[in-house]
Amino acid sequence: MLYLDTANLEDIKKISKLTNLNGITTNPKIFAQTSKEKNIEEVIHQILSVAKVPLSIELTKTEAIDSDLVQEALTYYNIDPEHVVIKMPMWGSGRGLELAKTLMQEDVKINLTCLMDVEQAILGCELGVEYVSLFYNRIIDFQKQFCDVLHKLNEKEPTAREEAMKVIANTRRVIEENDYKSKIIAGSIRKPQDVVECLVSGAHIVTVTPKVFMEMISHSKTEETIREFDRSFKNWMEK
Repeated sequence: MLYLDTANLEDIKKISKLTNLNGITTNPKIFAQTSKEKNIEEVIHQILSVAKVPLSIELTKTEAIDSDLVQEALTYYNIDPEHVVIKMPMWGSGRGLELAKTLMQEDVKINLTCLMDVEQAILGCELGVEYVSLFYNRIIDFQKQFCDVLHKLNEKEPTAREEAMKVIANTRRVIEENDYKSKIIAGSIRKPQDVVECLVSGAHIVTVTPKVFMEMISHSKTEETIREFDRSFKNWMEK
């Protein structure tokens, strides 16, 4: 299943004409890069007016006290409790888990985000969050430093990409074997190949930017084949 990773309303409108949108994910960086509107509450209203789908909104007041973060989350959630999902960062202090647990007691759906390994995902699944978001290419970036060292030692080891795929596969296995309800969202997708690798590895959902979505549509051989068919038909009609 694919979600769209953007806060740009025009892109959402455009792609909703091409496919059935299953969900939308955002984060503070995405808002800064893709949204013309700085009022997040207004953006939530605008997006949900176009697509009534699960919409992940990440907390932004990360330097505030916990009660302020809870209030921020509830403000977004109460706009549309059926569709708004709160993205909660997996802070190393445990703050994210604590805040997620507090919000879940208010029936808020949680997307535990910025996850880089199976261990972090397990903690989210144990808590019962709606989604655990694994950042595919950031996992690859992290793994490269270890794979490069092993390569220099002439040891045959999996590539960083294979290791990242293993993180998703092992997370899916843990979810199924323990009957967890959380779903894996694979984010940090940079090219169409990543989408295939994440889905094959077991991600329930892959969230892609509009750019990657459009790249998935096009293939040079497809265009060549269409032109060949059109040309053959035209020649046949002119005889």
